[in-house]
Amino acid sequence: GYMQAHPQDLEQIVRLSNARPMSAESYQRQLGACFAHYRQGVADKLGQISALTFVVHGDYDPLIPYPNGKYLAEHIKSARLSTYLGVGHLPMIEAPERFYREVLEFLS
Repeated sequence: GYMQAHPQDLEQIVRLSNARPMSAESYQRQLGACFAHYRQGVADKLGQISALTFVVHGDYDPLIPYPNGKYLAEHIKSARLSTYLGVGHLPMIEAPERFYREVLEFLS
């Protein structure tokens, strides 16, 4: 419901997407990375990640279900999960103050 309540944000996303469209090569790489999970057992390798990891996930995400974010945080040793209640796929737009504050805190 966020985009319905904030149509100006949706219009800005569309404008930016049209101004800087993703190349076919970039799209293919992103799609390939998504499918690599199934082909290469990427999920089984999450425990090998040692870098500090910040997982941000909205619990109303219509594209990537919230349990996926929880799974990442549970299987990456040094992960921290930040759950955004009532937020969908774009926390940086739907909750920008909190998102940018938390990212800056994590990076510092």
